[in-house]
Amino acid sequence: CLFTGMRRGEASNLTWDKINLKGGFIQLRPADTKNNEPHRVYLSNFLVNLFEEKELYRDDLNPFVFPSRVPGKPIGEPKASINKVTKATKIEFSTHDLRRTYLSIAQSIEAPYAVSKILANHKRGSDITESYITVSPEKLRHYQQKITDRLASLMGIALSNEAE
Repeated sequence: CLFTGMRRGEASNLTWDKINLKGGFIQLRPADTKNNEPHRVYLSNFLVNLFEEKELYRDDLNPFVFPSRVPGKPIGEPKASINKVTKATKIEFSTHDLRRTYLSIAQSIEAPYAVSKILANHKRGSDITESYITVSPEKLRHYQQKITDRLASLMGIALSNEAE
C-alpha cells in the first residue's frame, strides 16, 4: 500500500494473475477496485524486484500474492504487524495511512494533481477540464519511480535503479 497507493482490499486480494512483471504493472479489474473502474498500477524497479523475489516463494495452491495462513485465503488486516511497528515507534497508523503517505509523497515530489489522482485510482472528471487530461503510461511510470525513490530515501534504503 505504501509503495503503490493501493487500497488495503486491493492489495490483500491481489492475485498473481494480475501482475505482469515483464510489462511492469498490476492490472486490476473493475470488480477489484472501490470505484469499480479498471486500474493499472505501474511498478517501480524496486517493486518489480520485490515481486520477482516474492514469486520465488509462491505457493501454487494459493493464488494470492499476500496469502493468509489459512490455505486459499488472502491476508487480512495486518493488525499484529501494525501493532509491532506502533509499539516500537510510538506512532499509531492504519493501512489507509500508508495510502495517504503515498499521496503525500507524490505531492512532495511535485507530481501533477491529475497524475496523483490516476496513480491512486481516485474518480476523475469532477470538472470538464480534468476529464480532458490524458497522462501517458510513461509519465505515470516516471512518477511511480520518483515516489518509490523518495520513500526509499526517507527510509534509508539504497536502491539500484539499473533499469532507469
